[in-house]
Amino acid sequence: MLFYVGPATEWFPDSANDISYQSEQVRCAEACAAFNSLGENTNSYNKTAAFLRIFPSLDPMSRAPTIKTPFYVEYGLRVDIHPSAFIDRGCKIFDTPVAKILISDGCSIGPDVTILSAGPPHPSSRLDGSATGAPITIHSRAVIGGRALIGPGVTIGSRAVVEVGSVVLDDVPASVKVRGNPARIVGIVEKDKDDEDDDEEDEKSEYGKGRSDTPMKSETIKWHHHVI
Repeated sequence: MLFYVGPATEWFPDSANDISYQSEQVRCAEACAAFNSLGENTNSYNKTAAFLRIFPSLDPMSRAPTIKTPFYVEYGLRVDIHPSAFIDRGCKIFDTPVAKILISDGCSIGPDVTILSAGPPHPSSRLDGSATGAPITIHSRAVIGGRALIGPGVTIGSRAVVEVGSVVLDDVPASVKVRGNPARIVGIVEKDKDDEDDDEEDEKSEYGKGRSDTPMKSETIKWHHHVI
């Protein structure tokens, strides 16, 4: 198995002790199925336990955010979701093992949203199973409307609004509204009267501060993908 991080000329073989990404896909699919089987009245302890089985890298003391089922995740290895986030029904997160996805505090994700950090393989490397990915960051209090698609390498600024059905392939500044395919800026989001923080400080949310792997805008990352 091969995965790649860095300039597009060097490949790094994994060791015998590294994660089997194929088995991680299976594990995550089973964990999502268990999470989706929970009833609406399931207590918070059981919901959090099921949530953490999807995302084993999260702090075991974490509290699960509000997530409406069904909910689908590809690997769950590099996804960080703040407990105050809200995710509506039918959300699909197609993550990769090496490109992190961060959903920050107060974010609201509408129904049937797709968050896709995995990119297409280069034609010359398609047959060997390699693919690409780039991290996604959704900053605090951003709102993603139903059936929107967030593509690889995108950063969405705090308090930004992505309107229903939009396809976001480029960064979205803080406090703007975007719409369309591809998404374009169509308006400004007025600050709440109690919100006195400037945009620069708000982008530096307490969530993820001090984490060396907090996703930022970066080069595309190559990795080795197994289809199951």
